Amino acid sequence: MKKTNIAILICITCIALQSRAQDRKVEIGATAAPSLTFLYGNDIAQNTGQTIGFAAGASFQYNFTRLISLHTEILYERKGNGGKVTYTDAVGNPTFTRYVFQNIDYVSIPVLARVSVGKKVKFIAEAGPYVGIFAQAAQDIHDPLTNKIYLKKIDAGASVGLGISIPIKDKFAFNIEARNNTGLLNISTLPVYHDGTLRTNTTNLLFSFIYKIGKKKT
Repeated sequence: MKKTNIAILICITCIALQSRAQDRKVEIGATAAPSLTFLYGNDIAQNTGQTIGFAAGASFQYNFTRLISLHTEILYERKGNGGKVTYTDAVGNPTFTRYVFQNIDYVSIPVLARVSVGKKVKFIAEAGPYVGIFAQAAQDIHDPLTNKIYLKKIDAGASVGLGISIPIKDKFAFNIEARNNTGLLNISTLPVYHDGTLRTNTTNLLFSFIYKIGKKKT
């Protein structure tokens, strides 16, 4: 039993030392992404459907070891929903159909714990919270008389992602990542249909160009 415990301890120590032998570099980058976005939390929002959004901004990452990193970004991100809505007359007969959309823009700040596996090409898994600060919204989310927006100033939720990091020589890398951001707060300032909520959801396909700062440590 003692020999087994000693062997396990040696293995754990070797893994820890190997993980610390990697670069402890700061990484900064430029990020852009197309997105699929929708609103949920009530029947009307969920029946409206998805629309195309985007995200763009800058990233920062600190590598504690070659396996574990803290990753954050500042992104200008468009959320919302869109789809065809059929209007009816007073007795329920369809009158016309039009495409309805709601664009809601945020400055989004995710803070993610990231795990990277691989020597050269790395596979990435990450998870953590995000906060979105309201920037602007489409005209149809305004009161036409007062121009007041029916949305709260803060959105927040949880992000999870998977991706790949491809090295470009020693100092650069190109990352491709799929990330889902699920809003957990009701962003409406008004009562919602059938006592529901209004929440955001986006799925980003992120493309990032990364520059690594610092020297290798062994």
